[in-house]
Amino acid sequence: MQTASQNQRDAANTARDDPDPGGEPLPESSRLGKAFIVVAGAALLYLLITLTAGWSDTRLALSRLSPSIVPTLVGLSLLNYALRFWRWELYRRRLRVPLRTGESLTLFLATFAMVVTPGKVGEIYKAGYLREKHQVPLSTGIPILLAERVLDFLAILALAAVGLASWHGPLAGLRPSLAIAALILVLLLALRSRRLQTRLLAVATRAPRLHACRDALGEAVDALQNISTVPVTVVAFALSLVAWAAECLGLWYVCAGLGAPVAPLTATFVYAVATLAGSLIFLPGGLGGTEGTIIFLLGAAGLAAGVTVAAALVVRLATLWLAVAIGVGVFLARRRMFLERPPTAAAPEVR
Repeated sequence: MQTASQNQRDAANTARDDPDPGGEPLPESSRLGKAFIVVAGAALLYLLITLTAGWSDTRLALSRLSPSIVPTLVGLSLLNYALRFWRWELYRRRLRVPLRTGESLTLFLATFAMVVTPGKVGEIYKAGYLREKHQVPLSTGIPILLAERVLDFLAILALAAVGLASWHGPLAGLRPSLAIAALILVLLLALRSRRLQTRLLAVATRAPRLHACRDALGEAVDALQNISTVPVTVVAFALSLVAWAAECLGLWYVCAGLGAPVAPLTATFVYAVATLAGSLIFLPGGLGGTEGTIIFLLGAAGLAAGVTVAAALVVRLATLWLAVAIGVGVFLARRRMFLERPPTAAAPEVR
């Protein structure tokens, strides 16, 4: 006769040997350790950028900033996070994912600690948490993450198109802006295509940890269809647009605080293009690419080197690094929620 405890041990051994891509998807201390390595690398990068532009010029520019700008900058970033959480809740409730609002907010904020992973792939932990804690299949969690990333990209592209109308550098003018706007509209409509959704999900699930989602690709497409209806997409895209516009406004506010004001649409173009550049280089948090693009484009707009570096550093502190700090803080405060595994039900006794 095999006892229940023996069955449990056998099940545990099987689970350990099973190369399940959903296994151990939750944030761990080692993951945070890697994030701290990225932080150290970023500090070195920022030091090199500052020295290249001229330490004295950058320090002089920073000295013009009043501490009174901090609440507004932080408020704009918090507005971005709040609107994106609203979008996350819209999708979560649409797919009836069983989370209390407080737990959902904790999960959403804690994954900010993974923003400094290449391409923000660390946010896949959202789907991993839902599977691990609430038995929500990856075929439900992954479509939400895919929809979020696609709308983020399109919203930032739309902001770049708006800002391009007032940009005086390369590709300046209204016609390129209208062309990009038309492209965004076409892409939003195309997202309703089941064939396109299948291809996007197939690409999104190439990672070994997500291979199980490929086995349920049909279910994942159904979930993506459910959250990409026209009414839901209109609301979600509007939330994305306003969320990222808030961070573009942050760059405009910083430049004004540095005594080198630029037009709001110019700041919008610079920040949006820099964000796109950072995402395309696929480095953690877009490090180097985003900062470098902000510095280059602000320089092209006529700002002094010290001012461009100061603006890039302050804006990144108030956006990327504020998000990482919030994510790490929330994770450490609620680490038991993430690291403790749900109790395994006892296997029935076999006679």
